[in-house]
Amino acid sequence: MDLNLTACKNEAFADALDFLDHQIRSGVKLGLESTRQLLARLDNPERRCRFIHVAGTNGKGSVCCLLASALAASGYKVGMYTSPHLVNVRERYRINQRAISEWEFARLMEEIRRRGATLFGKEGAPSFFEVCTVLAFLYFAREQCDVAIMEVGMGGRLDATNVLTPELAVITRIDLDHTRALGETRYEIAGEKAGIIKEGRPVVVGYQEDDAMQRLREEVSSRSAPAYWMCEHTKLIETQLDADRWLQANRFLIDDREMVYESGLLGPHQLENMGLAWSALHSLQRQGWFLDKTNIAEAWRRTVWPGRFQRLRPDFIVDGAHNLSGLEVFYRTIRQLYPPEKKWRVFFGVLEAKQWQQMLDLLATITEEFIFTGIDHPRAATPQMLEEYCRTYHPRIKVRTVPRISTVANALIKDSIPTLGVGSLYMLGEFFATINGGEPVELWTSDGGSGQ
Repeated sequence: MDLNLTACKNEAFADALDFLDHQIRSGVKLGLESTRQLLARLDNPERRCRFIHVAGTNGKGSVCCLLASALAASGYKVGMYTSPHLVNVRERYRINQRAISEWEFARLMEEIRRRGATLFGKEGAPSFFEVCTVLAFLYFAREQCDVAIMEVGMGGRLDATNVLTPELAVITRIDLDHTRALGETRYEIAGEKAGIIKEGRPVVVGYQEDDAMQRLREEVSSRSAPAYWMCEHTKLIETQLDADRWLQANRFLIDDREMVYESGLLGPHQLENMGLAWSALHSLQRQGWFLDKTNIAEAWRRTVWPGRFQRLRPDFIVDGAHNLSGLEVFYRTIRQLYPPEKKWRVFFGVLEAKQWQQMLDLLATITEEFIFTGIDHPRAATPQMLEEYCRTYHPRIKVRTVPRISTVANALIKDSIPTLGVGSLYMLGEFFATINGGEPVELWTSDGGSGQ
């Protein structure tokens, strides 16, 4: 995880990043005990805010962003915690779409380090993600947010965010991902995702494959949770892209009532994400929450989600499709928006555990040149590994490798070759850090356009 230590000019913020960087050595671990211990040292800030908890495989970030912008537009003070960040760790923490300041991040991290001192520097110390999550709880409580949207990092049942009790749980579409940790089948993975469902607390469930849906229904029943099943209440109708404004109109029915909303989130999958977000808002409204539909329409028109089918110029698109199902959606969107004969230069980097062979097979059908790049991650597929596969199975395609995307990012963005950047968010983060100078990327446009 690149924390941009070398680019940091604020000494206190740099110290906070250095401390957080040390927690990476604790590795990735599932379980709640370390998070609970650290929160107890901080007087349990997770008990002083209302939460909406979002789990799933694909679409979590978009749904979080839509919910946060809608509730902020309705007059609420809304925190949002998402991961991973693209460029700057501050992107993980937002209140009404604005990222946490360097000063506030440093102040809260120092408090965590001081009050949790005896928990660090030993076996079983809180991990990077656990510390990040605790800071989110502390930040939103101190800022007295009306509600905070919390995105699960991995799974759900044993994810560090799962120490909260939500006003509403939301589960997006579930697919095969992180199978080593969560299970080999959708049924098993759905059981882990369903861990965010709490006894008697409402949950909104998005469209699912049959095996995932079976498990979710079992888990909902066992917890006596009031459930809103998107498949029973929401019908997705169509999307229409305004190519001049780079906005997508999404048309769907909620309980036979037609909804049409524009958004800067593009692709046919965003119709499903918006339908799920509105289903969640509908559930909140039935609980007595106020929604300003006029302001929501304007907010969604101006909402973008960096690194998710984002246009940097008319024929330069980047997307954090880091698994096969995500790439299939990205591929269908490209096919929908551009002539079928159009060929692309594609820069690509991915973690080795992903189904990268199948991802490359799909991309090869629209690619005339691959640029394979390394990623700052211990489990990354190497450029040489990707190159060898491509030269063996797709020899007609031109291939070059670079150690890191930062070595070519500025050159790529300046030339006129049609380009797709797709794969790991770690790769896209380095790309944006290079072209934007390390500042947090924005979730909001001033004019309801592409966010360029």
